[in-house]
Amino acid sequence: MIDDTLKQLKELREENARLTSAAQMQPSIYGLIEQERRIEIKDKRIAELEAQVPKLSVVRYFAGDFVCECGWVVDVGIGGDSKFNYCAGCGAKLDWTEEERRRND
Repeated sequence: MIDDTLKQLKELREENARLTSAAQMQPSIYGLIEQERRIEIKDKRIAELEAQVPKLSVVRYFAGDFVCECGWVVDVGIGGDSKFNYCAGCGAKLDWTEEERRRND
């Protein structure tokens, strides 16, 4: 699913680049407005697809809490055994490697 989303993003970005280039060469105002409208629609779709792609967020230990980069406190449960994979605040995929390395030191 993520691979499909990334492929769609790439295709939309390429198409937007072509539309932008064509809009700059458009002699009529109607053609220019139509091209800009199509670009705006594609930009909106790109933003929607980008929101579906998980972003990696590093978990930090701060003031007695585990915290996502967005500032959301990530509860790891009693004893710290259960770790969430995603932040409830921003939806980013959580990267626990730094915290695990800290525990093992």
